[in-house]
Amino acid sequence: MMAEAQWSPDAFQQGVDDARNDDLENLLFGVRTAGLMDRFPACSLADYLSGMLIGAEVKAGLRRFSERDARQSISMLGSAQLTQRYAITIATFG
Repeated sequence: MMAEAQWSPDAFQQGVDDARNDDLENLLFGVRTAGLMDRFPACSLADYLSGMLIGAEVKAGLRRFSERDARQSISMLGSAQLTQRYAITIATFG
């Protein structure tokens, strides 16, 4: 159902927001449904899924850190596109 991806910041952000508010296990099947119900165009589904996965990873990681740890800087290594996605997600989680 996924078409060739074109960066969709809105779909990515919605995936992050959904992961922030729900468990990943409850959300994964929703990607297919989002395509079937035209919630997102096929070219945006990959970004929606990416937002959910990165959002779930950041959410789980934050559970392991104390308040003191949260004030420390974070170094990111990766492509510009990937680190941008993590920066957006981390900013969303505050």
